[in-house]
Amino acid sequence: LEFDLDDRSDLATRARELAWTAAESKARQFAYLADKDLVEVLEVLEDFDQIVPMRGRVAAMKADSAPIAVERGEIEESISVRVRWAMA
Repeated sequence: LEFDLDDRSDLATRARELAWTAAESKARQFAYLADKDLVEVLEVLEDFDQIVPMRGRVAAMKADSAPIAVERGEIEESISVRVRWAMA
């Protein structure tokens, strides 16, 4: 037994927002260290992983003929973004 969401778009949207904020923060720090300003975004590349917890599967494998145990878990959406900026 494995639970999932019908629609992960809200999770993906939030994960993208967090990835973008992290990338922009790092870019601004590098621009500051180089005494430059960020001018424009040149490229955005996205990679994502859908991670489903294994806890439920392990519990199910242990329960040979016992009633099915349903454990609480989490569903994660992991997105990484690579952004290239021009600096001036």
